[in-house]
Order: sequence, then C-alpha cells, then structure tokens
Amino acid sequence: MWKSVSAIVLGVSAFALVAGGAAAGDYPVTAVQTGPGLSSARAELSILDAALSPRSLTLAGPDFAAAVGLSLVRSARLSGLSAREALSSALPRGDAVLAMLALDRDIDDFLESSSIAGAAGAHYRRAAALALQYRPLRANYEAAYAAIAREIGAEQARSGGPRGTETARNGQVRPEPLFPRKAFRRPTISDMSFAHPYALDLFFQDFAQRRDGQAGPPIPAISGGIVVAAAGDWKGGAGPQAWAGGGLSPAAGNGLVIYDPDTRRYFSYFHFRSIALACGDLVARGQILGTGGNTGMNARRPDHGGHVHLEIFDAARNRALSALEILDLLDI
Repeated sequence: MWKSVSAIVLGVSAFALVAGGAAAGDYPVTAVQTGPGLSSARAELSILDAALSPRSLTLAGPDFAAAVGLSLVRSARLSGLSAREALSSALPRGDAVLAMLALDRDIDDFLESSSIAGAAGAHYRRAAALALQYRPLRANYEAAYAAIAREIGAEQARSGGPRGTETARNGQVRPEPLFPRKAFRRPTISDMSFAHPYALDLFFQDFAQRRDGQAGPPIPAISGGIVVAAAGDWKGGAGPQAWAGGGLSPAAGNGLVIYDPDTRRYFSYFHFRSIALACGDLVARGQILGTGGNTGMNARRPDHGGHVHLEIFDAARNRALSALEILDLLDI
C-alpha cells in the first residue's frame, strides 16, 4: 500500500505541498484522494500531470518531481493506460525539451530566427521563451525522468518483459560496431571544423531518393535510457519558409531525444525519415530507433541530406559534447 506522505492542492495559478522528510526514492506521492478504483487513478493522473508543469516545479525541487514521476507511472497502470499514453501528456513536449537543452548560442539563434515570417518564426519565438522557462528546471525534470525509467523498468521485470535498458524493447539490437563503415561515413576533421561545433553528422554510404524524401539506413541508439521526446510528423521543404509544422523543430525534423539517468546525458537524433519509438519507451544501447532520412529544413536543401545529426548534452557538467568528443565516444 502506498504511504501517504504528501498532499497536492492545485489551484488556477499555484499549488501547495506538505511533505515528510524521506527521500523521493523511498516513497511515491499520493495525490488528493477521490476514492478507490479506476476513477481515483484517473483523477490522480490529471493532478499529477499538472504537478509536472513548469509552474508547479518552479515551486518545488527534484525530490518532489521524482515522487510525482513515480506516482504517475503507477497511477497509469491502475487506470489501464500505458506509460506512453500517460507520459505523452504529462512530460514536456519535444520543443520544450530542445529548449531545455539549448546553449546560450542556440537562444541567440532562436531570437534571430524569430523574425522569419510564417510558422517557423512563430516556432522560434516560442522556443526562446521556452528556454527561459525550462532551462532552470532541468534538474527537476531529470529527477522525474530517472524515477519514471526505474519504475517502468521494474514493471517490465515483474511482468517478465525486458528489464530497464538491458534488453531492447523490440528485440532489434545492432551488433558492434554501432555505425559500421559500410553504412555510415564519418566526417573528416576539416569537415567538422566547418560544420557543427557541438554536434556530429554521420553520412549515409547509401540511401534511396524517393518523392517524399530520402530513405536511409536504420539508426541505432548510442546509449540506453528513456525516450523523453519523439516526433515523426515533420512537414516541410528546404528553408524555414517551407516548414509547415511537425517534427521536433523546423531544423531538426523527425527525431528523438533519449535521457540516460546513469550518465545524466541527453542523446538527440535528428533528420529521421521515420521513428520506431515514443515518449516513455525504454531503450537499450544498439536498439534501432528508426530510419535515416532528410527531414529538417536544412537537410532538405540540395546536397545537405543523407546524414543523421547527433548531439549529446552532459547535464552533470552542464555542457554539450563537441563533435570530436562524440566521435571518440562512438569509436568509429
């Protein structure tokens, strides 16, 4: 039986929390009770959703966020929902996750791009505002992500399924090396000096050019973790004016962001053609995440596609890894 160690009272603009002194990992939070059974679990889910909002987490800390994340997974199970269904509404959306990981130079780019006419300009105006809102709360969300990953992994183990990130969810694990040279080409050092300082582009050795874009090879996960953002609905063409919506951002296109609680690193993958996972899925190293493509306004430009864009943000050190560091990590 869950211990009642805190009560959440949510109003229009704030909430009050009364909690015991134990660590978040020792207990789940029990939300305002509405009676036993399914109706209680669904009522808790709506309250817990609000408890993970930026407004609520501004007034709380990582222990509270972890307790809410743990309770969210358990309430979802009691209400008959999957972790995917529950987390898709409770956790930050993909654009907020990217904003949370934005460097100062990225925010400058957001502000510069906000003057673009149309949907892309509106997106980057929102991204600049989201960065100011979400970056101070990153530690809180990381605590929630870690608690959610542990609980989902424990549930899978109890049900006889994959345990945490030890085994790929769908059984598709790429053997070493992760990015074989017959399928991917690493950039030269001189290429990297003219490309992204804090990202690595791995180019496809072969891809199919189709009417709706490129179809590249399967893309494996660099690390295990939990999917915290995923989008496969990008619509657009070359340049920001052609963006019609969807994806993680106009530039990123389709892709995923995976958070590894063990290393406190975020792994971002952009420009996919299609994605195989959703927010809340656990991932094993080497698991296939989706297929390569050229979604994203820059990747759609002539001679700019045919690669997967990789970024790694080290939250423990509050910095993004350089292209050379990512290359060394991949050992290719």
